[in-house]
Amino acid sequence: MAARMGRFCPGREYLQEMSDCRQKFAPMGLTLLSGVEMGNPHQHLPEATAFLNRFPMDVRIASLHWLYGENIHDPVCFEGRDPQTVYADYFLELRNLVSGFGPIDILAHFDRILWRGTLLGAPFDPLTLEPLVRDTLSTVAWRGIALELNMRLLDHTPNWRSALATMLSWFAEEGGRHVVVDSDAHHINQLGSNLDLAVEVLQEAGLRPARLSLAERDLA
Repeated sequence: MAARMGRFCPGREYLQEMSDCRQKFAPMGLTLLSGVEMGNPHQHLPEATAFLNRFPMDVRIASLHWLYGENIHDPVCFEGRDPQTVYADYFLELRNLVSGFGPIDILAHFDRILWRGTLLGAPFDPLTLEPLVRDTLSTVAWRGIALELNMRLLDHTPNWRSALATMLSWFAEEGGRHVVVDSDAHHINQLGSNLDLAVEVLQEAGLRPARLSLAERDLA
């Protein structure tokens, strides 16, 4: 359900289809959860709040797709700027997101800016921004929000897995309880991709894979 707020609305049709699918597949043992990913919801508070009030979702995902008014996936986000400043501003804005918008269950691909920076030849050393990154992750942990470990780009070369493992270890040290592992698949053949690399990152971070019972979290 990834989209910038205001450009996409699943509406009643989506929730009705989810209900129909539950009735069909629940007897087979399949659990289906409705969900939405909201980009920069803290910058669209009235719209984001109204959306969730109108369409309650089981899982509410927030992400930071826009910085300086530019899409973080585009090189223009870095143009004319020191890459380390971009990284700092990105993690600062992540902190603003989790501080400024209440109903979040999962913070999606919190490392996504590193993909674009890596492609531009600007490696990221988390130690240079440790106080800021830790403060951001501490806020995520304090809010009880889960971090997403996105597997789809873990095999990217060059990679940022070492930086990712470091940040995940900080998240755990700051009291973070849950890391959600998924493939963020845009195509069927990407489902479950790089699971072995995800396990390696978790182990390097001192974390262990475990199944999360839905009863452990309030998804209402």
